[in-house]
Amino acid sequence: MYWVSWNQVLASHDKGGLDVGSLHAFNHGLLFKWIWRFVSQPNAIWVSVIQVLHGARAGIDLSPLQHKGVWFNIINTFCKAKDKGIIPNHILHFKVGDGRSIHFWLDNWRGVDALKNKYGRLFHLDTEANCLLADRCNDEGWKWSWNRDIRARNEALLNDLIGKLGNVVISHGTDSWHLCLDDDSDFTVSNTRAYIDDRLLPTTDVCTRWLKVLLRKINIFLWRLAMDRLPTRVNLARRGLEIEDTNCVSCNHNFESVQHVFFACSVASELWRRVRIWLDIHLPIFMDWSEVMPWFDSWQENEKTKQKVYVIFAALLWHVWRFRNSMIFPGEALKKSFLFDSICNFSFFMVFK
Repeated sequence: MYWVSWNQVLASHDKGGLDVGSLHAFNHGLLFKWIWRFVSQPNAIWVSVIQVLHGARAGIDLSPLQHKGVWFNIINTFCKAKDKGIIPNHILHFKVGDGRSIHFWLDNWRGVDALKNKYGRLFHLDTEANCLLADRCNDEGWKWSWNRDIRARNEALLNDLIGKLGNVVISHGTDSWHLCLDDDSDFTVSNTRAYIDDRLLPTTDVCTRWLKVLLRKINIFLWRLAMDRLPTRVNLARRGLEIEDTNCVSCNHNFESVQHVFFACSVASELWRRVRIWLDIHLPIFMDWSEVMPWFDSWQENEKTKQKVYVIFAALLWHVWRFRNSMIFPGEALKKSFLFDSICNFSFFMVFK
């Protein structure tokens, strides 16, 4: 029986997951790294071999390839990812040098898309559709060549184009391809994987709170608690299991739901009372985990103190769950009278280890 979907487990902490990351996105990142190597290492011997087989641009400009093989599959995966919106159109674009390798209309050199796709009417009015950037821009400004006079509607479109182009600087360097998700960072596999996962994996309303000082199993336990995905008797009965008695095993006074076990049960209530006295802070009476985190986030205290209190909360909830399990499963039973002392010792160990 599974309690959380696998895609939710893979999702990032910001999306309410465990930030495992998907192999699908990781594989895409590794494949795209070969394209990054192709454009960043133009003098490498293997790049020359690819260009001999597939042409100077080798399909990175999305032109069809004639020969199938490994490189064909890499480019095909890249094209499909762009078509499905998994990666942005501007991920692969030209960086302007002397403008002698960039087709003004056909190539993506403004970081968004090829200009012909947005300014199709102007593209069809140009006398030379395959013109280079150097043919249309020099030190004096823009040079245009139209097959007929530009009318009012197309003139407004031309003014919009010039405004979008901004100040293009033609230098003496060579044009080069650039592969990245944004202009502020270079391509990395980890960033690409995170970008793809962010678009494909589900999102929950609450972000995952992950505290490094806590054991991993406790962080995961709190994550499941926040989503009500713990195997309490009520949750097991909801999933179709035949449960003879759904009452709380700790107090036997109410249905064993997440809310009761961790907040309303006499065992939990007494531990919360003693924690309030120990911390000596105004702590409201919580009835659900969804009430704890809003109070915690709005609490006006420094981050170091808030982290220590969060550790104490986690220790309390973890010991309540362990005590509940010890009442059901065979093994060493936890003594109720020692629970608070164990919470204190556990909290000090987590904070000062």
